[in-house]
Amino acid sequence: VAVTPIVVYLGEIGHLELEPNPDEVAECFVVPLSLLKNSDKWVHREGYAPIFVGGPHVIWGLTGYICERFTKDILARYATRTTPH
Repeated sequence: VAVTPIVVYLGEIGHLELEPNPDEVAECFVVPLSLLKNSDKWVHREGYAPIFVGGPHVIWGLTGYICERFTKDILARYATRTTPH
């Protein structure tokens, strides 16, 4: 299985009505980046993908892995480069 995550900035979603294909998506929800970056909201167990427990739903499996890699590989690097000296 090959998965290519695509990250897009949509601006503030707020009350925006998202209309995903109901054959493919059961529900959409938003998790602030500040929560994804909070290591206390993640559960790590040997042999399992990371589990995010800080939002409206638990994020686990491949989605949990992708979200954690995004926070570590993209957000952490971006924050390092944009920190004022």
